[in-house]
Amino acid sequence: MNEKLFQFIWEYALFDITELCLQDGRTVTILRPGIANRDAGPDFIGARIRIGNTIWVGNVELHLKESDWTRHGHEHNRQYQNIILHVVLEADSPCTQGNFPVLNLSGKINHRLLDHYNKLMSRQTGISCAPLERNISDLVWTQWIDRLLHERWEQKTSILNTHLQQQHNDWHQLFYLQLARYFGAAVNNQAFLQLATSTPFSILAKHRDNLPHLEAILFGQAGLLPAQAQGPYTIELTVHYAFFRQKYGLTGMQGHEWKFLRMRPAHFPTIRIAQFAMLIHKSRHLFDQLISKPALSAAQVRSLLQVNVSEYWKQHYVFEKTSIHKEKIIGRQMAQNLLINAVIPIRILYDRYIGNSERTEALSTQLRTLPPEENHITNLWKQCGFGISDAYTSQALIQLYEHYCLPKQCLRCAIGLSILKQ
Repeated sequence: MNEKLFQFIWEYALFDITELCLQDGRTVTILRPGIANRDAGPDFIGARIRIGNTIWVGNVELHLKESDWTRHGHEHNRQYQNIILHVVLEADSPCTQGNFPVLNLSGKINHRLLDHYNKLMSRQTGISCAPLERNISDLVWTQWIDRLLHERWEQKTSILNTHLQQQHNDWHQLFYLQLARYFGAAVNNQAFLQLATSTPFSILAKHRDNLPHLEAILFGQAGLLPAQAQGPYTIELTVHYAFFRQKYGLTGMQGHEWKFLRMRPAHFPTIRIAQFAMLIHKSRHLFDQLISKPALSAAQVRSLLQVNVSEYWKQHYVFEKTSIHKEKIIGRQMAQNLLINAVIPIRILYDRYIGNSERTEALSTQLRTLPPEENHITNLWKQCGFGISDAYTSQALIQLYEHYCLPKQCLRCAIGLSILKQ
């Protein structure tokens, strides 16, 4: 038992509430356990209890041992002077601490609850509750999935709003940075974001009509241009970049910051940068089409994002090494990931900015029409036998895994609560 679990048990009344007696023998009834206090002071505020025939309203403090009151120095802290109840699991003090009643819950907590909690905490797998969650009702799961998705959106839009302020409310620059981040996927997302941060969209917009210029700037900034250019294409990019670097005062990255190892050639950062350059080249009004105008269907969004590469990159995966000619169009899965992780969060933030909440609800519906994402997190859920029917559910389960399962926040999880209540 730890204090976090003890507070959880009190908050949800997961103990035998019948025939409760205080240390001094008086009967007590818990009418309301109070609201958990996340700040300094007593653990619960606004509790309501009945002692004998008198109803008391106030704060409650919990400790595993009664002597912890003195050990924590509460007797000298004014915030603890007017509590109405001290709840303990072990009455180890020879005399009552302070001028307030003490409730000992020893023997009132079901051992099965402790067993379930210990199993959740001791499992080394990412999803601790996998063997235990099968008896959770569909209603609990449905409500929790809805809450998780909106929680994920709130977190993402909050971060994006901070970035928007850093970009002086430049929505085009924000959208450009977000697209770049997810172009790099999980392996190169930070490198791609660094590339976009060091290469302002306003510069690329000036050269939108000239694809070689865009490629020269992006590959040069990425630090991926060969030190000794050989072929005509590479020489052209090197010459262009030397000029633009001086003209715009650019500072590029180091090539070693990109990861190629154990990647399929089609996912090499060189190919992704070539695709990114083509997207900027072909999409003059991409922000207006995807964000500010009426919502497009998922198929329409994918058609805008599924661009090809220039002729050189159809025959190369890296500089100076020829390969078999092959179209390298952005795949359906990547286009969907861009839609889910880049387009939709910015659209939600933009809709709030202009006061249009109706479109946000439409985005929820759109997620339900998309197939689920495929990554190591969704694969974990599938291995546990959990069916994932759409992107709405996969986004919620990613949130659940990252913010509840990995950090072992079972006591804050609706599924963990249901398991402990069983």
